[in-house]
Amino acid sequence: MMNSYSLVAEIPSTRLRNKTVVLARNLYNITGVVANVLTPHMLNPDAWNWGAKAGFFWAGTGALCAVWTYFRVPEPKGRTYAEMDMLFDAHTSARKFKETSVESFGSMTKLENDKVMSEKSTSDHVEEVGC
Repeated sequence: MMNSYSLVAEIPSTRLRNKTVVLARNLYNITGVVANVLTPHMLNPDAWNWGAKAGFFWAGTGALCAVWTYFRVPEPKGRTYAEMDMLFDAHTSARKFKETSVESFGSMTKLENDKVMSEKSTSDHVEEVGC
């Protein structure tokens, strides 16, 4: 099972990691407060009196979150922070993170529909400096 705390720390680009963790934690706290306010109203016979039907609401919410996660959260397994940054910079789709090949020194080769698209390597711009 996925651990959301590790994903929040691994997925964002290094430049935005601190802000992303803060925003994710605040959103987690806000949704916790909303859920803890709504659930008693759903279950209370003197309020909305949904009873067990409240499960349908939470199942629908969970399904929507699962669909969003499938399309928007990339797979970080086996990727370094530098590779993740390069994939984000190239605007790679979350579903293509797993199959996109990232080479060292900033060159990226992306295999998509039997076409090979390459970006210019940043190593071409490195100058040798003598000591």
